[in-house]
Amino acid sequence: MDINNLFVQADGTIPSDLMPDFEHPSAKGYQLWSETIEPVVARLMSEK
Repeated sequence: MDINNLFVQADGTIPSDLMPDFEHPSAKGYQLWSETIEPVVARLMSEK
């Protein structure tokens, strides 16, 4: 699942409020990440 567009802006920069050290997400970054992947994880968990 490619979610890079959540963290990388059109000009190629990473907002410091999402990744203060430009490598690890902040609390806000993790929140955005979790909200984005949750539906996919839920669907995968329900598949048999």
